[in-house]
Amino acid sequence: MSRDLDTVARQAAENLKAAVETARLHHGSALVPVPVRRRPGLRLAIIAACLMLGSAVAVALVAESNPEPAPITTPTTTTPAPAVSQTVPVPVPAPTQPAVVTTLPPTTTMPADKTAPMLEITSPRNGAEVNKSKITIAGITEPGVILIMGERNVEVDEAGSWSTTLSLVKGANQIAFTARDAAGNVARAEITIRYVIVEPTTTTTTTVVEEHAEFVASATFGVCTLTPPYDVYYGKGEPGSTVYVQSEYGSGTVEVNGEGHWEIQVFFPEAPAGQAFVVNVSDDLGREKTFEFKYQPEGGG
Repeated sequence: MSRDLDTVARQAAENLKAAVETARLHHGSALVPVPVRRRPGLRLAIIAACLMLGSAVAVALVAESNPEPAPITTPTTTTPAPAVSQTVPVPVPAPTQPAVVTTLPPTTTMPADKTAPMLEITSPRNGAEVNKSKITIAGITEPGVILIMGERNVEVDEAGSWSTTLSLVKGANQIAFTARDAAGNVARAEITIRYVIVEPTTTTTTTVVEEHAEFVASATFGVCTLTPPYDVYYGKGEPGSTVYVQSEYGSGTVEVNGEGHWEIQVFFPEAPAGQAFVVNVSDDLGREKTFEFKYQPEGGG
């Protein structure tokens, strides 16, 4: 648009210039202006040039007052995302527990238990005579003790009562019991029972006496240095009969085999060192042998 206005203005100026030059009169070498009123053509040319120039100016003004619409740029509005509020938990301190002060009682040293447990044989009475080969012996002791008769453990109930059944041999039978408590204290009790065989009386019949095999008994050592001490007894007897080895500190039984031989190892765990004691060996027929045994540990007196 500005180039068209320049062209129109330039054309109007040239037309005006041409009109003025046409109207000049030459007088000698100087230009002499001619009054316009005397030259109607010049005035019309000037008016036409002014009109053209005015039109060009008017067009320019109109163009300037109505400029081309500039491109409308729509601003892009970016709405920021709302900030997410994150709440950080604040640790709450645990409640302080009051310190527990434990007061320990003063240490009291209990005196060592050196009292032997109570042990009593209640039946049968000591020295009783019986005519049966098997009897029951009963008694009482402290609950929790270990009760031994020879090599046999005797059960003790919660009240301390106990009983056991054993076979007797003809004649005197010495039966010993040993009780040991948790502190190692030992108590002993013994009883003597005499087994008497009653022979049947006959008036009109003759009693036939049955012959039996000879009873033979022997001891291997007699003295032992090992702990616990023991001895081995052996011999001959009536086949099928029972041989009894009895003492205050250990006992045992063995059956005679079909060939008439027997052998048994008997321990004496409670035997006192250096002190001899009697060991009685007998069979069902009342035949017996007596031996002496001594526990003599190495290095002992």
